[in-house]
Amino acid sequence: MKSVIDLMFFDLDRQRIQSLQSILENALELCRQNSFEEQERLCILIDRLCQDTQKEIGENATRLSIESIYPVVQVIQQEVKDRLADLYETSKPQPSLRLAVESYPNNKEIEIQIVVTNKMGCSPAESIELVIFEQDEQLFTLNQPDIKLDGSLRGDDQRILKIPLTLKDIALQSQTFSLSLYAQYRTRLEEVENTPVANFSIRLYSEEDFEEINNPYADYAEGGIVGNPNMFYGREELIKNISMSIKESRLQSKCIIVFGQKRAGKSSILYHLKNFLLEKKDIIVLDIGNIGSLLDVHSHINLLYQILWNIVSKFKDAVEDRVDDGYSPISLSFPSLQEFTGHPSPLLFFKELFDRYKRITLKQPDWRNNRIVVLMDEFSYIYSFIISGQLPETFMKNWKALLQENYFNAVLAGQDVMPKFKQHFPNEFGTTQDERVSYLKYEEAVRLIDEPIRIGGKEGETRYREKAIDLIVELTAGSPFYIQIICNRLVEYMNQKHARLVTEADVEQVKNDLIRGVNALSLDKFDNLINSGDTSEDAISDEDAIKVLKTIAINSLTGPCNQNCIGCKTSLPVNQILNDLVNREVIEREREQYYKIRVGLFKEWLVTNL
Repeated sequence: MKSVIDLMFFDLDRQRIQSLQSILENALELCRQNSFEEQERLCILIDRLCQDTQKEIGENATRLSIESIYPVVQVIQQEVKDRLADLYETSKPQPSLRLAVESYPNNKEIEIQIVVTNKMGCSPAESIELVIFEQDEQLFTLNQPDIKLDGSLRGDDQRILKIPLTLKDIALQSQTFSLSLYAQYRTRLEEVENTPVANFSIRLYSEEDFEEINNPYADYAEGGIVGNPNMFYGREELIKNISMSIKESRLQSKCIIVFGQKRAGKSSILYHLKNFLLEKKDIIVLDIGNIGSLLDVHSHINLLYQILWNIVSKFKDAVEDRVDDGYSPISLSFPSLQEFTGHPSPLLFFKELFDRYKRITLKQPDWRNNRIVVLMDEFSYIYSFIISGQLPETFMKNWKALLQENYFNAVLAGQDVMPKFKQHFPNEFGTTQDERVSYLKYEEAVRLIDEPIRIGGKEGETRYREKAIDLIVELTAGSPFYIQIICNRLVEYMNQKHARLVTEADVEQVKNDLIRGVNALSLDKFDNLINSGDTSEDAISDEDAIKVLKTIAINSLTGPCNQNCIGCKTSLPVNQILNDLVNREVIEREREQYYKIRVGLFKEWLVTNL
């Protein structure tokens, strides 16, 4: 086609051949599509392109356009119109009804959940409304006159509608009753259709039969270390990989950086890594803890020396514990804080202490092959101390030198700013092993959602019905922090409603309570997605990040947001902010210039609250 275009003499003819080419390319794409929505979209698009081309030819006619292009466009347009009419006729919606949950609490006020499903490959069903067939007022009364579905129901999709009923005494005493209903809907051809009448048997269970569900998520819904191994999911492989790296690093110290978003579970990983390493007889673990809470920036003691003293202090405790556990005593004396910090060179003192330990333990078989592992949380605070001038940049050179002495291995956890920290000190971080803590894999997210509250224990029956689990995964992107938040509220909701089982309709209710009303989440619950922990002058401000994220949220309600829609004013270039959010896994980039927020709960919260 391009060679034909190049031979055209008149610019108008070239342009019209290009228009015809675009029409044909879309027609070819139409032939490849199977889904109703894409076929409909392309038919409408091609028809519009044909109209535009015909109008333009009519206003500025040429002989080639009138004799050759116009007739072809007319034929294509008519074929596409026929194709669309046939599509509407052969792909009529086929909705069906079923119960989401078969049994409900034996309360006077209940909500029956009905799943409305449309068959795959069918056109959307519009204006769906549930109609109760031959309502028996001796059994119940309907508390809502219209039970309608917002929006349309596409093919291969399902939604849940709730029918609020007030039960009469006869139904409560019988603990069962029948419910007959059908769905009324419109087709794309504006025809009003009804589904066949569906007859459902509703069973009721008494208040005494309901057992309150233990809430294993309550302890972790506000964050913090997940110490219970039964609530710690999806990080086992990472912990084993780190342990293996340490085991294989005999000749040279290994430094492993575990980094990711705040609340991604890094502290929990260090906690369980420590327990895993303590099972190894040849590993001595020095758990320094959170650097940010240990160091005193107002102390007269240099921050470097404070860090070294914490390592020495933990080292002393570990040696004493080993001796108490049956290891042979070693003639190694440890300084007091005053002796250490009062030494002319605490750094030299530190090195001499570890050199003495290495010489002594070489002569004692039970100590000889022991390896020391230093665990340090929130190591990214070091970067903040350096850029604020509270720590000299020589700290990192000293830290690298200590690692090169092969005194200990180190596992350091830090926030999303760690890549920038490393970029600032490429030589000092040159040999580190980086492990990014991301969202849970789908299978592990499902386990965290499902297993802790199964009926009768982890091997029992799931409490989730329909697409409830998938909706929680979509709302959280597999973030364990947000899974804990939603599941905590969901268990509270189930206990309040005396519901043994839940569907996506219940998850929707919990989600709505989390994003609006008196119990809605506050902005601080999303600060891990807004900032990276970077406190430098050139850091992306929270204000800039929120502006971009809200714009993406508003423009991605029906699909990914085009970058052209992100026109908010920011102090830093929008591209720089987008790249940072992509790298931190807050947003996803699709097809080069389309973006969506990964945590669905955050997207909806932004639209509602900011």
